[in-house]
Amino acid sequence: MESKEYEELLKKIDSMQSKIEEQEKVISGHNSRLRGIKGDLLSQEHRFLNAWYNFISYFIKKDERDHFKEKLSAVIQSFLPGTKSTIVIGGSIVGLLTIILMYQSNQLMLLQNQYLQKQIYIQADSDRRDQLVNITEKLY
Repeated sequence: MESKEYEELLKKIDSMQSKIEEQEKVISGHNSRLRGIKGDLLSQEHRFLNAWYNFISYFIKKDERDHFKEKLSAVIQSFLPGTKSTIVIGGSIVGLLTIILMYQSNQLMLLQNQYLQKQIYIQADSDRRDQLVNITEKLY
């Protein structure tokens, strides 16, 4: 009877070991999927300080020595402008260009005014000379 019980116990142990192996396969599948999701989340980090913290922690913390490419891409993307900063920078550039064009336009108008004043002065001088010529012709 002992050998039968022993064989049954061995069968139970074998079935438990096979179940444990199946569970380990499932767990390793979940772990690899979790690693992939963590890498995706790290590469999508867009906040400047958090991206740099994750990147520096790669070199400091020895237990987090994975996802180097994702952390590096997050650091690079942290330098690129986002939507809000693009709008602010674009609006600032448009405003600056408008101010520059207005200044140039005002300078051109000043030059035109000076030219017109010279023309008016020349025309007035010419009219005076014509009047003097007319008076001298009438008198002599």
